[in-house]
Amino acid sequence: MLQISLAAKKAMSLDQSIFDFLRAKVDHTREDYFRAREDFWKIAAEAPSGLPNADGSRRVENAARAQTATMVSYAKALRQFNEFLLDGTVPEELLPEKNPQRKSAASEKGGSDDKSTRKAGS
Repeated sequence: MLQISLAAKKAMSLDQSIFDFLRAKVDHTREDYFRAREDFWKIAAEAPSGLPNADGSRRVENAARAQTATMVSYAKALRQFNEFLLDGTVPEELLPEKNPQRKSAASEKGGSDDKSTRKAGS
């Protein structure tokens, strides 16, 4: 019979929490990107000749910026999720040294404050 230590159970639970967080981030940023992309194409299609007037031009520019920003966020979320899945890399914003609340919780539990720790489950 395989016995799992309490520390291993906590590590697995933490890994699952990180997985769930990153997966939700991918889902959320994908929805934002698809919504912004749809908005851009709707606004661009409103100009009958394909050449919008001055106000329409500003709307198209704003929609294009929003689409680009959401695409960048989506790509970042996908990269972080894939890095976690492939090699266990935890995004820096989830590490204790980047998040004061996580840092204080780790020190209260006697956790390490080693900034080189970037892999899940270690």
